[in-house]
Amino acid sequence: MPDSSSSKGTRAVLMSLCTALVTLVLGPGGAVAQTIGFRTDPETPLLDCGETITVGVQIDGQVRDLRGLSLIITYEEKVLEPITVLPGSVLDEAQVGCGHFFQRIDDTTNDGDILVDAVLLGCSAAGPGEILTIVFRQIGDGRGPSKSPISAIGTLRDSINDEIEFSVVPVTVESLCGRGKGKNDAKKSG
Repeated sequence: MPDSSSSKGTRAVLMSLCTALVTLVLGPGGAVAQTIGFRTDPETPLLDCGETITVGVQIDGQVRDLRGLSLIITYEEKVLEPITVLPGSVLDEAQVGCGHFFQRIDDTTNDGDILVDAVLLGCSAAGPGEILTIVFRQIGDGRGPSKSPISAIGTLRDSINDEIEFSVVPVTVESLCGRGKGKNDAKKSG
């Protein structure tokens, strides 16, 4: 008859090895660290009065099985004005063989937030690549330099509608032209 204490010891060692393997493969906490970052064109985000900049909202190569997103892109409305918001290459490439729904929710305001929803219909996407492309115009008043950090909050979802956790690496656009009037300034002067 086998010694029950050695059997328990063997199971404990096997459980420890399995836990170590899962931690090694998935990382501590069981999840791979996904990131949303930003690419700018021109690469050095320094604008003069009225100039435009293209900002790509990117996911890294750790993002897999992406089926949907609800994001709020934040920016300084006294420095930048969004001109266009389009699906990025990750969504466009995923639609080969399936479609996608893409909607900018707040397309008539310049209040410092861009709300975007997108769903892939019948397939999933994976990183790395751009999920959104945004063109901003500098709208400062010509009174000197200013900055606009651009960041994101929201949700990425997988094919079973589970949330994909992510961290954000923001970008800052610098303006030689200064700050214009924001939505709240217009209310005060009226």
